[in-house]
Amino acid sequence: MKKKLLASVIAAGLGFAGAAQAVYVNSDGTGQVLLYPYYTVQQTENGQWDTYVHIVNTTDQAKAVKVRVLEGMNSQEVLDFNLYLSPQDVWTGVIVRTAQGAALRTSDTSCTVGDIVGRPNSQVDFRNFLFDVAGETQRGLDRTREGYIEVIEMGELQGALAAAATHGANGRPTDCAAIRAAAINPTSTLNSRTVETAISAPTGGLYGFSTLINVEEGRATTVDAVALDGFFEVAAERHLHYEPGDELPALTQVNTDAIVFRNGQAVTYRPDALRPAVDAVSAVLTHQAVANDYMVEDAVLGQTDWVITFPTKRFYVNGATPPLVPFSTAWTGANRSCDEVDITIYNREEAFTTVDPEEFSPRPPAGAAITLCNEVNTVTFNRTREDGSESGSVFAPIFTAGAFTVPAAFQNGWAQVEFTNGSLPVIQDPTGTPAAVTLPGLPVIGFSAMSYTNGVRNGGSVLRNYLGSSVLKGINN
Repeated sequence: MKKKLLASVIAAGLGFAGAAQAVYVNSDGTGQVLLYPYYTVQQTENGQWDTYVHIVNTTDQAKAVKVRVLEGMNSQEVLDFNLYLSPQDVWTGVIVRTAQGAALRTSDTSCTVGDIVGRPNSQVDFRNFLFDVAGETQRGLDRTREGYIEVIEMGELQGALAAAATHGANGRPTDCAAIRAAAINPTSTLNSRTVETAISAPTGGLYGFSTLINVEEGRATTVDAVALDGFFEVAAERHLHYEPGDELPALTQVNTDAIVFRNGQAVTYRPDALRPAVDAVSAVLTHQAVANDYMVEDAVLGQTDWVITFPTKRFYVNGATPPLVPFSTAWTGANRSCDEVDITIYNREEAFTTVDPEEFSPRPPAGAAITLCNEVNTVTFNRTREDGSESGSVFAPIFTAGAFTVPAAFQNGWAQVEFTNGSLPVIQDPTGTPAAVTLPGLPVIGFSAMSYTNGVRNGGSVLRNYLGSSVLKGINN
């Protein structure tokens, strides 16, 4: 069965025969859209992070893909480019730290527009043009050092352009120049909104992951991208290809319907007519709470960071008339758009405690709840060790940082972060008798990263640094 038909089959099986296609999170890990929850190039006490990015085309068709890098405070775009993948192609790049900010570097020969490999050092610097918002204080290029990535398939190349993108006997694309010429020409068939002679509709089959590496500390971990399938449905526009530098395609161009899986069942929702279309993406990512393990044991110098990313938040908190639910506050010049959360931690013996807002950093105003105020939030489970030192952070975030101190009896266990005041309005069963309902929570992706350092106190010559990550689990009642 073709993957693009899966959502239709599910919808029909539930009695929603009119739902031609709907966006959903593909548990197989492939799709038309990939959301990478985190990149960082920040420096730690003993090293520096790099983030390696992989995009894989599992199909036998050449693909056109938009790659967009967004900083972590408010999802301002710091780089985007068009990528053209050969059948069964893999594209790789690495985000590195620069003297002022960050940059993307690649030696991969798959066609990109603009041309990255042809630049000095095969590198393009991130930019901060979009940070210039009235009243904002964090405008420097250093803000580009933390964020996340989205990849959107624009369509499948056809005819001569498909042949031009396909790798030949020398392992390189046949004619990147032809693709670049067509991509930047607003009147080319590649950029036509109504014909498919050069490009047809997206069909999915992409997967991706990032690897966070700190060479000096001997630590690395890999994080899968979240895959959305059924994202695009052919209508008046036949594909999603736009010229390089265009702000489109975007998550706002999603199908009107969304399939949400709850308690073993699939339910179809549709944004209210007065609501933004991106609600469909938010619906498939919304959870009341997220949960995962943490570990800050003294004996292994344990460290834990959770990355909590809201990949659609910018569409609700930016602009002339924000905010829109499910988010609570507009992005302001004080560099904050905050939503309340409750944090409960459990040790491995079923004891639990809630985190006091006064113990959370950045500290909220007196009497206020704990809040997450960025689009990417890197939350550190801190621990004051027996020797008085602090366990500290895995990733050493600056612009996306939050932290709280774990009590002595809670050196390991699991935790839950509940989104207490978010709720997404949707229409259930849009092809039958519509019912207005709400999905409680916030649209969220992320992971827990846990670091161990072994053998420090008893010597030894074995390698002793370890880092692992695990995706955040959605909790819905």
